[in-house]
Amino acid sequence: VELVSQRTSIFVSTCGGGSMTAFFLPRGSSVIFYYAEQSGFNYEKFALTGGPAILDWDLFNNVGYLRVHWLPIGTMNTQEGFESLMYLIRHEMDVTLNGLM
Repeated sequence: VELVSQRTSIFVSTCGGGSMTAFFLPRGSSVIFYYAEQSGFNYEKFALTGGPAILDWDLFNNVGYLRVHWLPIGTMNTQEGFESLMYLIRHEMDVTLNGLM
């Protein structure tokens, strides 16, 4: 059995449980995460903060074998957001295909 993630170069996901698949990506892969801009939570006060929900931020920003990018989830359904995602994917494909990593 081979995980699909072992053959993936670019992985797009939202923050949360599904994002953990990225840990199984090959060295040099790109990860693009969407995060919620206003769903942050303070667990000490047990209250919403109104800030961004970047649950996996510290964890993934310190994984040295992946190229990690963050996009606000509110841009997912806009033309500008879609174009930004496509530009980022094309850039990461260039990096991967030209062996720049």
